[in-house]
Amino acid sequence: MAGQDDGRPTLSLSALDFDGDSTYTESTFNNELERADHVALTTAPSLIQGGISGAEDVDVYNLGPIAAGDRILVTMTTDDSLDGAVALFDEAGDALLVNDHRNLYLGKSGPFVDVVIRRASAACFVAVSATPGYPAKGAYALVASKESPVSTPLPRPATVLLVFDGGGNVRIGGRPAVDVPTFDASDISSDYASDTDAIMHQVADAVRADYRAFDVTILSTSEGAVFDGQMTRVFFGTYDPALLGVAEGVDEFNAVAAQDAIVFTDTFEAFMALRPSVPQMSRAIANVASHEIGHLVGLVHTSDPAEIMDVTASLAELMEPQVFAVAPLNPEVFPLGNQDAVQSLLDSVGGNPLLAAVKALRPNRDSITDKARVDRRPARSLVHLSSCGVCNTHR
Repeated sequence: MAGQDDGRPTLSLSALDFDGDSTYTESTFNNELERADHVALTTAPSLIQGGISGAEDVDVYNLGPIAAGDRILVTMTTDDSLDGAVALFDEAGDALLVNDHRNLYLGKSGPFVDVVIRRASAACFVAVSATPGYPAKGAYALVASKESPVSTPLPRPATVLLVFDGGGNVRIGGRPAVDVPTFDASDISSDYASDTDAIMHQVADAVRADYRAFDVTILSTSEGAVFDGQMTRVFFGTYDPALLGVAEGVDEFNAVAAQDAIVFTDTFEAFMALRPSVPQMSRAIANVASHEIGHLVGLVHTSDPAEIMDVTASLAELMEPQVFAVAPLNPEVFPLGNQDAVQSLLDSVGGNPLLAAVKALRPNRDSITDKARVDRRPARSLVHLSSCGVCNTHR
């Protein structure tokens, strides 16, 4: 709260000219949205100073109401002992933006918020934490301001090409380039030697169904589509020892048209312990493909096995339908808050809100995988797999 000092170390920002009314020091108990410190955000910059005491610590500030078209700016400075992350939430606790150095597309290497608000909210919260897995103690300073409303950006529809006919020298972020061969289901298992066409067809249909409520056009090379230079591409093939898929990065609000991802279909051999049918294997591949596309239109990881952006599901759960819905942020993204994937996609690419709300209903979790197999299902951790890697994070 303004003028309060609990003795925590703060950075020296004496070179910046802030008066007493625009300088805030965190209170002792501001680790939840309900306990957020109130900051009078205006067009004049406000200085917020505080400290993170460990990996579990999070500081939350209520910036007040926001309107569509408001531009919220927050820059973060930390001392050398803290690798910080900053996130912006609406009144419901749904993330508007999460940043931890990761914006490859904007060339940004430090935590920051620069977002034009798409929807009005009675409250807007900015939260600070350490980046999971990085130095977690130290002081920080935020400089926050709000610019007068401008034209609210329109959603940017996306076109995605599912690439089953291979590709050479495919480079995803900073990973080494790989040659992706033409998809052949027998590379997963000889059980699928005659099922390549069926799996390609079912994967394309399932991904289209996942995005049907949104302005995302799904094309497939298996149906004769070709790359035009302005599409997002998802390649299907090759192997990774630890990942089922990888995306080039998290592209907030689908700012970049042409991006790439890989679904490592050879790695899906790990599912064979569950003896999946062709529809089950196709559903698992489609879930991972829809997940990677989600990153390329601005979505981050969640923790809910029924939700497409989840990274906690078992292999058996990945063979069941998943949906875009409200789900808790994964702790490796941020320690509090949710992601409303439906609203985020509507803001990012556009779509039909009524159809999207219907599709967000949780599916029957036993609809594909029979109970006997679920009872002995292997968790991903037992086979050392993660569903996804995102390359423009610094993790």
